[in-house]
Amino acid sequence: MGFNLFDRSQYKMQLTVQGEAFYHKAKPLVAKYRQLPTDIAPILDNVESKIRVAWDIALDLSSVTELFKKTTLIYQHTVFHFNQMDYLASIRSLLAKEVDLAVCYADTFHIDLEYICLSKINMLPVCNDEYLQTMKSMHSDKWMRIMIEGTYFKLQDKDLMNNAKCLVKDMQASKQMILAGLGIGRLPKNLIKHEIESGQLRLLPADIALPLELSIYKIRNKQIEHGKVAQFLWNNLFLNESD
Repeated sequence: MGFNLFDRSQYKMQLTVQGEAFYHKAKPLVAKYRQLPTDIAPILDNVESKIRVAWDIALDLSSVTELFKKTTLIYQHTVFHFNQMDYLASIRSLLAKEVDLAVCYADTFHIDLEYICLSKINMLPVCNDEYLQTMKSMHSDKWMRIMIEGTYFKLQDKDLMNNAKCLVKDMQASKQMILAGLGIGRLPKNLIKHEIESGQLRLLPADIALPLELSIYKIRNKQIEHGKVAQFLWNNLFLNESD
């Protein structure tokens, strides 16, 4: 190595200055080498180092938190990436093999993707009572639409096509703006059950907007060889049916 590790000039052999420095540099490397068989075991067992899941921005994560918790406990060497995106971005990401699994609404079906319907969500058109009464008293039909960015093409009503829109990033933001009396919008029935019962939100009359039912799917790319973690999620992923 070009230098002596040990000083043998004394009765008791000891490390040289260079040997001492080498020891401290080599010690963590040796530890990593000994850890290597444990680290590569998941790879040899077809356990992914990371899993990428696309989650529809219109969905609540609370219904699957227990599954994700269980998965992380079983596969502790896997890093999980959960990305909220609109359904069009989810499909593009699946086709580009940028995510392993998507949970989202779908209205078209690609030959390279596998779809299983998980749930049907009832989207109710609502607003708060003050906003409804104000618009009625003004005899106005210029309803402000509160909509989630990336989903408004599907949720658009022909009669309200030209009305002003306020686009938000997720369902919770949409709910808060509608509760605040800033406009009308569609929200999942199970998300606003309490607000409907308490009168904080009112269902819109049918001549303004109708309820809409969305089918939610778990989707994956058929062209990808899925590892154990992705398969575990796929096999165990279910959503509660909307009431």
